[in-house]
Amino acid sequence: MPTAFQPGESLFPVDENGKYIYHETNLCATWEAMEACKDAGLTKSIGVSNFNKRQLELILNKPGLKHKPVSNQ
Repeated sequence: MPTAFQPGESLFPVDENGKYIYHETNLCATWEAMEACKDAGLTKSIGVSNFNKRQLELILNKPGLKHKPVSNQ
């Protein structure tokens, strides 16, 4: 699944123990953002990497899917 750091001033936020602070992400919301990048002409195609069957099905069965992944490398 996509992983993101907690939004804020620090590029790589850490807690008091020095461990990274991650932000909850949603695979379908991330895919929609990637579709928006393609629609804006920022990329020719979009794909995924190391996705399993369940993750691919989440994208392929997403309501309103505009662009399918062109590859799963």
